[in-house]
Amino acid sequence: MARILKPFFVRVAPLAPKFSRLEIEASGAFFAAADPELSASIASLTTLKILIFRDAREETIKVLRALQSRLVKAEVHYDVEFGPSAPEDMDPIPCLCNSEDTLRLVSLRHTVSSPAAGRYRNVRMLTLGYIDIPTTFHFVHAFPNLECLRATDCTARYMEIDLDSVAQRKRALNVAEQAERGSWGGLTSYKGSILMLYAMGLACPVSHVYVHDDVEEGMDPTQIRAILGDTRPLHLTVRADGLEYILERSGDFVALCRSAEFLRLPSLRLDFRVSLQVGHWTLNPPDPEAIMNLIYDAVAPSPVTVVVFVIRFYGLIPEPRQPGIAAVPPARFREFIDGMDANEVADRLFAGNALRGAVQVVLLRDGKKRVAVQRGYPRLLVDIDFDNCF
Repeated sequence: MARILKPFFVRVAPLAPKFSRLEIEASGAFFAAADPELSASIASLTTLKILIFRDAREETIKVLRALQSRLVKAEVHYDVEFGPSAPEDMDPIPCLCNSEDTLRLVSLRHTVSSPAAGRYRNVRMLTLGYIDIPTTFHFVHAFPNLECLRATDCTARYMEIDLDSVAQRKRALNVAEQAERGSWGGLTSYKGSILMLYAMGLACPVSHVYVHDDVEEGMDPTQIRAILGDTRPLHLTVRADGLEYILERSGDFVALCRSAEFLRLPSLRLDFRVSLQVGHWTLNPPDPEAIMNLIYDAVAPSPVTVVVFVIRFYGLIPEPRQPGIAAVPPARFREFIDGMDANEVADRLFAGNALRGAVQVVLLRDGKKRVAVQRGYPRLLVDIDFDNCF
């Protein structure tokens, strides 16, 4: 492929003033196969605004270091197996120094943070994917005017035996360093892994926080409480797929909803995704009635002004049998779900709570139409996707 594209990059691209986007899926293999003239031609381009290098290797880093374009958006995703090994190459941000004044969006994957990243004052959105728990101040220093932070997953969960202890230790270090050296003045939003946000220990307000549980890990109520104390959000979205874990810690969930940190929260969205199939991953599917009773006990009496409750049930429709997977959930679960009334749920979350301004309930069941009902003042409901702002 590199040989075929060489004439374009050597002869045509330098003469194309509107050539502003370059995306190479397997960039490590591409530049490994490229001769020096091709790599130099790509690096010498000055018109690029958007650069996306996936599966990057050492050869990719050499091109990044020589890059002459002043980028607005950069995505650098390292090859998980054959990524750069030299310590100075593990963080690609210093390689983008030519775009220090122009970059606005940065996406990193399988990389590390470092104190030598430079100072990118115009970056507004940072997306992190499959990285270890970072040193938060590295990003505070590199992107002082950041507004939106995304973090999809944390590699520590695959590498550490005692993940909780590691997360607590790194959180303590991040909190202490920000207390000493400073943090962001505030972020507009965070969206992603609850573990990553907890371990980063942000020492600044974050207006809108969206956290999801991580692969094979449950939603920890104590981490939610710590995050609320750190970020003091105006709106919190909690998306949980591991409802079994929440039911096991129902007492902690109730305690969270009665904590001082939770009582300051103006707006809450719970997005529960309930799989009722019995198989390799779920030996005991969560009891839908127990989930609803927990919501009524914990959330209904809370003083949160706005509550949005979305519950999605999967595995209700019989599917072709697969090894280790039962075709249908228990009959009593199906009976309870079939009898669920979104209006009744909304009434129980709204009625009798003088501080409740608005409620929205969304019920989704396999094979049935989406049902959404509201109570109170709909204009109070928050439904903003800050990814679309950039």
